[in-house]
Amino acid sequence: YTHKNISGNFAKYNTAKTLSVLSGQKEWGPWLKKLVDRQLGVTETVDGLAGDVAPGMESAATIYAKTTLGFPTSGGKNFLYGQAMSMSTWKLRDYFRSWLDIWSSEFRNYVRNTGAPELGVRHITSLKTQKFWDGLFKFGLMRPSENINRYIDVAAGKYDQVRLIKTITNPYQSAKKLKRAEHRLENFYHLNKKQVSLLKKYGQKGLSGHGLNSFEKGKVKRELLGIEQQLNHYSHVNTQGAASHIFQPSWASGKMAKPLVLFKSMAYAAADNKVRNLKLAVHNRDMMKIAMMTLSPV
Repeated sequence: YTHKNISGNFAKYNTAKTLSVLSGQKEWGPWLKKLVDRQLGVTETVDGLAGDVAPGMESAATIYAKTTLGFPTSGGKNFLYGQAMSMSTWKLRDYFRSWLDIWSSEFRNYVRNTGAPELGVRHITSLKTQKFWDGLFKFGLMRPSENINRYIDVAAGKYDQVRLIKTITNPYQSAKKLKRAEHRLENFYHLNKKQVSLLKKYGQKGLSGHGLNSFEKGKVKRELLGIEQQLNHYSHVNTQGAASHIFQPSWASGKMAKPLVLFKSMAYAAADNKVRNLKLAVHNRDMMKIAMMTLSPV
């Protein structure tokens, strides 16, 4: 079974260049390259009987998912669980302020342009079915509820990030608070040491006053833009989860395995997020976040 749009995906996502860069990483490059191939359907084939069965299994699993999630109670439960995850991830004042931000159409467009809403139900909608099943799935309100959840998390993440940047750029900040801020940037947002150093240097006051020429300014701006995108990305992925292959065990993304774990992929992501966020809360001795986690048991 071969993906029908191999050349189109290469062109649309600039895959050739991406895979070339990934191949240079000896430790994790081949593994990541394989997952990118699978996500885009670039090279993966399944021969023999399995190749004949896999498409049917994927179609059946997708129709089953759209059917079982085709009643508004599904969207309601998804919304409530997602909001419980948000409340246990962010400071409550950031969470409630984010509700004001998402009323702005400009902000919602900003989040949509990052691709955040696509990660919520993409594993279900990626395979097209008859209009009846697609309409039934829309009736379940899964996409609107997932969109709201991710709007909230990107907005709340912005407040969290501003506070963290203020902490690491304050020369008079206590060593304890500084260490906690760096720990969260590295373990929740997955920034490396170099990225944290860039935020320390330029995150609060920008590029002015550093004596940079136009070339250096352009380079730093691109690096800071990449950091901003990463911060936005993990704001919702490490709260609401993602079913993309790169966030799942490697075996679960295979053509035969994927239909069998369609419902389990987001459950796995939610459990993984819960464990990570609990560890961060314990590390920072944040009793409020630990208490809020009881609202959304996995």
